[in-house]
Amino acid sequence: MGFLAHLLNPPFPVEVLEGTKYVNKSTKLEDWRASRLTFGKRESVIHFSRYKHPKLGLTLRLEMNPRKLGADGFKQLANLMAPWFDMAGVANAARVTGLDIAVDVVGLWVGEVIARHKQQGQRVQFIGTDGLLETVYINRKLPAYKPKVDQWGVKKPKALSHPAGKPLLKIYDRVREREKYGKPPPYGEAPVTRIELVRGNFKKLRLEDLPGMKDQLSDVWAGYGPSQTDVMPKVWRRFWAMARTERSPEAAGLLDLPPKVAKSFEKALRVPAPDLVAPNTTWATWDVALKSSGLLALSKPGK
Repeated sequence: MGFLAHLLNPPFPVEVLEGTKYVNKSTKLEDWRASRLTFGKRESVIHFSRYKHPKLGLTLRLEMNPRKLGADGFKQLANLMAPWFDMAGVANAARVTGLDIAVDVVGLWVGEVIARHKQQGQRVQFIGTDGLLETVYINRKLPAYKPKVDQWGVKKPKALSHPAGKPLLKIYDRVREREKYGKPPPYGEAPVTRIELVRGNFKKLRLEDLPGMKDQLSDVWAGYGPSQTDVMPKVWRRFWAMARTERSPEAAGLLDLPPKVAKSFEKALRVPAPDLVAPNTTWATWDVALKSSGLLALSKPGK
């Protein structure tokens, strides 16, 4: 509480958040305080909030983009917190509740990416104003619905906060995403597609556990669409595009495909050549990226 009050005083460029977006359902609004502090070379934003967790008690939550914050930003954060906290104790007690792990592919449009996830359910696709595919969400498969009954045995309806499931994998146009915020393209005029894995619900994942994490991309297959098969390349691209809105047998029938070709295309839809995000390959640089972010130095203020 003292630390958050400290943030609200100059010279910190703090934005005080109001509303209930970050409030835990079991938390009273008067027990909740939050603020955002902008610092670091890339003007990264850190969201600070404190609330009464139903099991852990008074809790401080930090949300940030470690890649943007960088090693220098984490040093600033550690030095800012050090007068109020035992930083070694903070690092030991802290738990990672969520991770967004992104892979950027330069020179590729979203419509050229074909992907799947081991636990995939429904997909949500967003089309741009020009009619081109702009974003694809691959959502988590929803568990079988088990209706609850009241004391009289009457089934109670259940409202789903995520009717299609929660996003597992996001594939989106990085250039357009930056344009919405008035930012320049990351690589000049080259198209950039971001493939982003969204992970949460970790069980007691500590900061020191991050370097030894198992391959978080092992359940992701993402590849360059045209490289998935060498059978009739032009026809394959038409079939693959149609398969986004048509069932495969109907798409094969509309294109009058021979059974052998249709079977080959069905196999290609399962991403046999994951050359963009490949299990056991893309994850190899995790330790390098983690070290360069500076996240693991959070417990060492001034160093």
